[in-house]
Amino acid sequence: FTLKAVSRAGLYVRHWVQTSAAVAVQHPWLLLLALWAVVELCNYLFIFRPKLKTWNKHCNAHDTPAAQDPSECHALFQRFMAFSRKAPYGERCAACCTYISTWFRGAALEDIRQENMEELLAYGFFYRTRQQMADIGLGHLPAQMTAEFTSTFSHKFPPGYNPNLKFMSHLWDDLRVHWWPLAAYAVTEVLGLITAVCMMIMGFKRRTNG
Repeated sequence: FTLKAVSRAGLYVRHWVQTSAAVAVQHPWLLLLALWAVVELCNYLFIFRPKLKTWNKHCNAHDTPAAQDPSECHALFQRFMAFSRKAPYGERCAACCTYISTWFRGAALEDIRQENMEELLAYGFFYRTRQQMADIGLGHLPAQMTAEFTSTFSHKFPPGYNPNLKFMSHLWDDLRVHWWPLAAYAVTEVLGLITAVCMMIMGFKRRTNG
């Protein structure tokens, strides 16, 4: 950059500052609006986006104490099958269609392949992928569980894998959240204060346990 260019840029900045100051004096609401826009932008860039990235980190549920004992996870599946077999045959088979279709986000039952079902059962009871099951020496279990599921609900899944199907993996899916302006949070806080005051007027007392 030449000295002349730097000097010219300085003049532009000074002119912009003076003009902004003049507008702010004549129209203070414009200054408040600009400040609010800056605050909203900072909230989105430096608070919402970093937190969203943290919340959406892949949940390694298979590392939790509840999933550390594979035998207990399999026992839970066995209890589920035993409970299902107690239901009347007709009701059991009818419920299978709705139950499985719901887990596969409304997919038609005939589109769900055997390996898709193996994926779902590996996730649902072991919090693992099929590959992770194989890594701990349990790669045979998803197919075995699918076979038992088929026997219990009298529905045979077509062989193969449908790559277009996704099941509801709540612990692995991204959160469905949207950015809301700070004004929305301010309104909810005000409503909370109003509610607290109304409850106090009606005779309620605030207590904290623990």
